Amino acid sequence: MKGTKMKLWTLAGENVSSGIAVILQPYPHILVGNRKIALGKRDFPIPPDVLDAADLYVTQKGTTLLVAERDSTDPIALVLTVEPQDDPWYREWTLNQFEEVPCPNQGKVGTDYNCVLCGVKYPAKFNSDLFSPANIHPDQGMAQEWNEYQDTGGIQTVMSCYTPPSRTEKWGYRTAGYSTHLRRMCPGEVLHLQSGVHGEPQYNSDNFLVWTGEELLFLQSWEIQERYEQYKARSQ
Repeated sequence: MKGTKMKLWTLAGENVSSGIAVILQPYPHILVGNRKIALGKRDFPIPPDVLDAADLYVTQKGTTLLVAERDSTDPIALVLTVEPQDDPWYREWTLNQFEEVPCPNQGKVGTDYNCVLCGVKYPAKFNSDLFSPANIHPDQGMAQEWNEYQDTGGIQTVMSCYTPPSRTEKWGYRTAGYSTHLRRMCPGEVLHLQSGVHGEPQYNSDNFLVWTGEELLFLQSWEIQERYEQYKARSQ
């Protein structure tokens, strides 16, 4: 890689791969979603400084990748993330920080034995009680509220864009929308990705994007502590 020698990665859905796929004509822009449809003709061009800092590599399938030299020494990674967005499902990036706030389910009728957000027990003792209007969440319990994403000293956004869902009238085929972000990440930085269904917190899930300085990891909440401890041990 010429210049900055950053390492380049792509996270598409839940799949991490090295390099960033691009279309060079009529000008360099990033492939998003369906490979036959280039998003970026107007919305997501490749910044000139990124092009100047990268080598080009053409795969056997004809895809052009921006890649880093094997001896790249710059610890910063340039990361492209592509998240499908299809209402009512959502995927939202936040900082890896949260605040403890009063559970938003307090005072609301529940249909379970325990609150999925704070773990507090509902009054229900039997299955027949679960749908009773008396099964009200107690005025107690704290829940996690993840801090909204913003650039930090270790994570900086180069570009972001969103493409809405589309439908082909002839066949009635519908494609999901996509949120796309290009960010610089320093070693040890972590981003949190919350996925779920609007208004249905029981379907929420948490993943974490970790740049170790050597590899890009996309981890579930139960994995992150173990892998992060391994990273810290190697760094000492």
